[in-house]
Amino acid sequence: MPNRGTCLHWRLDSIRNEGRSAAGRAKKTWIVLLHGNSMAGSIFARQFEGTLSKHYRLAAPDLLGHGRSHRSDQPDLDYTPSGHASVIRRDLDRLGIASALLVGHSYGGHVALALAAQLPTVTGLVLTGMVPVRPGPDDLAGMFNPLPSLNLLAKECFSEHDAAIWAGACLQGSPHPVPDFLADDVRSADGRHRRVLMENVSAGTLMDEVEFLRKSTMPIRFVVGESEGVVNVGKLEGRLRDLGLEQAVSIPRAGHAPFWDNAAAFDRELSAFADFVTTRLERSLAPLPGPECPE
Repeated sequence: MPNRGTCLHWRLDSIRNEGRSAAGRAKKTWIVLLHGNSMAGSIFARQFEGTLSKHYRLAAPDLLGHGRSHRSDQPDLDYTPSGHASVIRRDLDRLGIASALLVGHSYGGHVALALAAQLPTVTGLVLTGMVPVRPGPDDLAGMFNPLPSLNLLAKECFSEHDAAIWAGACLQGSPHPVPDFLADDVRSADGRHRRVLMENVSAGTLMDEVEFLRKSTMPIRFVVGESEGVVNVGKLEGRLRDLGLEQAVSIPRAGHAPFWDNAAAFDRELSAFADFVTTRLERSLAPLPGPECPE
């Protein structure tokens, strides 16, 4: 069930961070982790269990209609990246999280971009397992590798077999077996989300992520597993070149979910980026030196 006063169920890890940061400042930084389509925040368990949580405040919601969060009573409005972002934005305010670095996996990356467009206090973006897109179905052509799960993108009611295929795709290219909790999360997700999302993709009503990134000045880092099996990495590389962004950092021994497959390597990359973002923010907020007084 949702946390008290919030619309969504959140996993929060802030208390154990107090006084644990050697720098004495990173502990103030919130990192919000956003999961993929028909998954849940539980997929980030290894970030909460690892060293990352000793230095940063972590928060991972179950998106509306996913995991332990409620299902929407207005799915046509809520089950889009901008709809999810609006709900998250309200919850962040209720939780007292004024600013945060966002990490988005797969569909969660699209939600992260929508949230960054709505919330000027987003300090940076780490995106993995996704390609930023323009509105309309044509731009999706070739963005994904041909997998059986693509036939399920708009399917509202999953059979047990469908759920197993989808769970496998969530960790496509992983050297590890699919954990039982992931299959459970897929089965419990509101299938209307998949249908509504694809209806909006076909109608061309989603935000222009490419144009947003072109205009954005915030720090952005793309991360990809070296065995990424869902996203067409060549298309991602071409899009990043067109945008003038750095190429994605490759995580070894990892597939579509590098934060799960090789949490240690992913967390090192995320920690270094979070340090950079924190330092950049501190410098921008530092007071200017006053005029020198004559002797």
